[in-house]
Amino acid sequence: MGNILGDFSRWVKLRLTGPDRKEFLNGLLTNDILKLEPGQGCLACILTPQGMLRGDLELYDRGEDFLALASPKAGANLKEDLAKKIMLSQTRMEDVSGVLRLFYLTGTEAPIDLATGVEVLPRVMPHPPGFWILAPEPAAEGTWKALLEKGTNALDERALEILRVENGVPLYGMDMDENTIPLEARLNPAVSFDKGCYMGQETIARIHFKGHINRTLVGLKLNGDELPDFGAPVFSGDRAIGYLTSRVRSAQLGVLALAMARVEHNQEKTPLRVNSNGKFLTGEVIPLPFLNSFLPKT
Repeated sequence: MGNILGDFSRWVKLRLTGPDRKEFLNGLLTNDILKLEPGQGCLACILTPQGMLRGDLELYDRGEDFLALASPKAGANLKEDLAKKIMLSQTRMEDVSGVLRLFYLTGTEAPIDLATGVEVLPRVMPHPPGFWILAPEPAAEGTWKALLEKGTNALDERALEILRVENGVPLYGMDMDENTIPLEARLNPAVSFDKGCYMGQETIARIHFKGHINRTLVGLKLNGDELPDFGAPVFSGDRAIGYLTSRVRSAQLGVLALAMARVEHNQEKTPLRVNSNGKFLTGEVIPLPFLNSFLPKT
């Protein structure tokens, strides 16, 4: 299969401007925004004061502004929380979700010869590598067609969900929520442990420097072809140690699942069982992302 094209236009897209926009965002988000230079981006989270996850996002410094991209549920929380704090700053926020379409193109070479006004951003999420294509609504249909004419393979929502799980990428509202600490969801790349204060920092710093998490997101490869129930409990022997958060049937790899489970059961090839409506399905822990684990060893 060649490069993959997906429509992520349902994602929330926020534009932030103003002379103190960098400092404003740095005081609220978990990553070190002050280090970003124009043309760079990073993963980040916004937390409750207690350090629980309100949403994860991708943030891009475009020189004249910052662009925040987030999945629908994370984006709704992000917009709400920024709006509560922004009145105390000179930063201004504009929701451009309705005027920009958002496409995702996998690959290592940026597309060229697109319509005027269409922006290409290297995506900071590494699995799989690719580019965001931001197309103003009038140019969106033509941009989509132009990308297809370059030999890309468009995936529907179901296929994109399979790709997400194959790459071990957690989704807010499914694999993590406001009861999750970012480190439990493997969002360490979205967190700076060296920067100054931000909302929820005390909890994160205490865990990182003095403590540990008790649970983490794990990958499971299940035997057979049956898809377990969402939220099905996960067992080690007869002991419940977690629950499923996502599950898909991959044409390449079989039945895959993400689960929030006790950290001591995160070792590769640990046998686990899933109770799906009274029926136990067997499987084992596979390191994330799944696709990397099944690459030929050199």
